[in-house]
Amino acid sequence: MPIVFFATIQSKDIVAYRDARLKEVGTAAVRHELALLSHLFMITVKEWGMGNLVNPVQQIRKPAPKPGRERRLSPEEEKALLIECAKYKKELSSIVRFALETAGRRSEIAEMKWEHVNLDKKTVKLKEKQFKHKETIYRNVPLSPVAIKILKELPRRIDGNIWSYNANYFTLSFIRVVSRARASYVKEFEEKNNEKKLPIRILSFSLISHFTIYVTRLQVVSSKKA
Repeated sequence: MPIVFFATIQSKDIVAYRDARLKEVGTAAVRHELALLSHLFMITVKEWGMGNLVNPVQQIRKPAPKPGRERRLSPEEEKALLIECAKYKKELSSIVRFALETAGRRSEIAEMKWEHVNLDKKTVKLKEKQFKHKETIYRNVPLSPVAIKILKELPRRIDGNIWSYNANYFTLSFIRVVSRARASYVKEFEEKNNEKKLPIRILSFSLISHFTIYVTRLQVVSSKKA
């Protein structure tokens, strides 16, 4: 592989790279890679003493990001999802119901402890950030009557944790349940509507990346099945 010097890289080279990558991956991946390249040029200028170097990434057009796909979780989807959660494990059903009520992230919910719950004030402290050698940052989240009811129904664990699930086990279990819920709902729809096609919208159970579920006035990140 030939050696390429930073000073010889021009904007046309970045354009060629951009166009080639767009044929292989999505726009989000290309934008991320271009951002990394741009940061590398910036470090070269600011910290490596190459003040005359021009950042060619800043001179080209970036791929336009695709609009996000957002919608609300339908009552039918929520019902089918919770039914399958209960079949899989009662605790998973409680976690998903709690997430629906609080819009908490997967890691935040998985790391909840009873010491962070104040049922009198109807709030819970969810871990937001934890900096190295610094104090952990929490955010107070109000608890709805349904969320409080869910917590009151849970048994108290000796270790102080609210759930037995960690974040990874939670994700794997949730993905399995979503797949089963989709299959179950499709089967039920086909049995009741032999001559009708299942709406694509109904096929979309939300696969949560950071396990954030929004309902009512909050949006649900949707992964649609074509």
